[in-house]
Amino acid sequence: MTQVEKVRILPPNYTQGVDNLSPQDFLKIYLETLRFQDPFQQQDLSKMLDDMVKLNQVKFFNDVRNTLENLKDLTLQMTLAAGLSVLNREVYVSSEDIIPNGATYYLMSDRDIKGAVVQFTNDRGDVKTIRMDIEKGVNVLSTEALSEGTWKVNVLYGGEQVQGVSLLVKDKVRSVELMGGQVMLELYKGGNVPITKLVRVEG
Repeated sequence: MTQVEKVRILPPNYTQGVDNLSPQDFLKIYLETLRFQDPFQQQDLSKMLDDMVKLNQVKFFNDVRNTLENLKDLTLQMTLAAGLSVLNREVYVSSEDIIPNGATYYLMSDRDIKGAVVQFTNDRGDVKTIRMDIEKGVNVLSTEALSEGTWKVNVLYGGEQVQGVSLLVKDKVRSVELMGGQVMLELYKGGNVPITKLVRVEG
């Protein structure tokens, strides 16, 4: 009885190469090469092995890159979902500047600071200061004395700049968008900010 040879069915996108050979296939090629090689001009099979290792390394790094891309997409989807969860809610986001536009600003501190001096400066060289007791946590910052424009804030104590105090703005999220591969929150008064600046959510 004639034994029917098993047929191997390959997918349409299959490309044969050293990098996707099975160990059995490689061993067959290796043995056949030894069998038919010219004994007076022996081939250096170490180069073939070296090429196989290099190709497998390339394949490995491509697989890693694809895995990282998939993780990046998954992280982006999760971040977008987190952004959608704060839609139409009041949030605290970190801010670099104060723009007097009706938004409420706060100083968040990691400790109590009695008699701190809060210094406001703008691009025109104007300087305004107020004195306030800052408590650990979130403190309302008065911006009534500030005119239009963009203001920087420094917190001083004993003439030295205080570390561990950050500026926050409280606003409501109008919409959530994906811009340039980054999730952005559109605020009613504060424009667009990346979701990475989100510090706290009300309610």
